[in-house]
Amino acid sequence: GRTVFPAMETNWETHPNLSPQTNNDLKVVQAIIAEAVRAYNADPKRVYVTGFSTGGFFAHFAAFALPNQVAAFASNAGGLVRCATTSGCVFTGSGSTCATLAQSSGWCSCSGTDKPSPVPSSGRKVPGYIGTADNDGVVSPYYSCALASRMMALGYTTSLNIRSGGGHSWPPHFLPNAWSFLSSHVLP
Repeated sequence: GRTVFPAMETNWETHPNLSPQTNNDLKVVQAIIAEAVRAYNADPKRVYVTGFSTGGFFAHFAAFALPNQVAAFASNAGGLVRCATTSGCVFTGSGSTCATLAQSSGWCSCSGTDKPSPVPSSGRKVPGYIGTADNDGVVSPYYSCALASRMMALGYTTSLNIRSGGGHSWPPHFLPNAWSFLSSHVLP
């Protein structure tokens, strides 16, 4: 297997430019996939995207924008934002399910445009592994719950993993656990 992972010094380009033809970061992802297949003989049916925080938001954004190039995604501390900004929801709580967290005081109830992009209701439904900490004070677990809920409602294969504590972090077990999920999905 091959692993390629670009790092960003700034935020990834997402909302409102959702087009793979005009979004420069999606063009970069497509070029990386093409070069990995060409130069390293990577299996084009086993391309996965992962990310943390802004990268977590971009992971599912890229997967939804490129459903015929991405087999599955893993997002940690990302999600679906319906607030005006990511900092619009500062909820943290204690619980291992969204239902438990939603009963806590301060649970968000933002409404608005889905960012970084809507979850597609048609076409290939890219499977997603979603992780968050119940006490993430930077990217609220509300956003991961919103993404998982929307995906499940639309029939996507989804694994939501809420860990107790840890805050806004990339835990060492995230990728090994996500790999079990990712590697079980292959493009048709």
